[in-house]
Amino acid sequence: MEKESIEALTAPVVFFTMVLALSLLTERFIEVVKVFFDYLDYRIGLDKFWTKRAKRFHEQLSGKISFLSKVNPRLEEKTIARYRNRSLNQSGAYKGKTTVISGDMMRVVFTRIAAKVVGIAFGVWLAIYLKIDLFAYIDPTYKAAAYQFSYKTIISGMVIGLGAGPIHKLITTIERARKKHLKKTPE
Repeated sequence: MEKESIEALTAPVVFFTMVLALSLLTERFIEVVKVFFDYLDYRIGLDKFWTKRAKRFHEQLSGKISFLSKVNPRLEEKTIARYRNRSLNQSGAYKGKTTVISGDMMRVVFTRIAAKVVGIAFGVWLAIYLKIDLFAYIDPTYKAAAYQFSYKTIISGMVIGLGAGPIHKLITTIERARKKHLKKTPE
């Protein structure tokens, strides 16, 4: 193989290895933030806050389910199914028109959402700071010095912030797109 073709293969591999490492770093960062949040939650005693949120959510959901049971029972079942895995008790979450919601479940839902938001924000910051554009490698004529800040940098950061799983999927998608692009371009 020629030196140029080896360099053409090495640059994307090194780049995507770095991106994968950054996504793993982001996952660890989120875990540290979660531990810090758990400590503050315990220290401040937010259990009363989560219980109040659960009661308020219970009232809202009960009102919605009651209304839907009168108007459209199919929508009632869809609504119950929608919340069953997220915030309702999984062992018989809905028994005879009574929903079971706990403060701890509300806290878990909030923590998951907050972790995603923090991870995405951290990933976007990393992408902007390190000038990462994952989509630039689709075009085989890409030159590393040609970086320009764009929405692609923001999307790259969001993908990094979501963790290693989405990065693997994106790398596979970029590989396929690159191969299609190479097949279309005449040599």
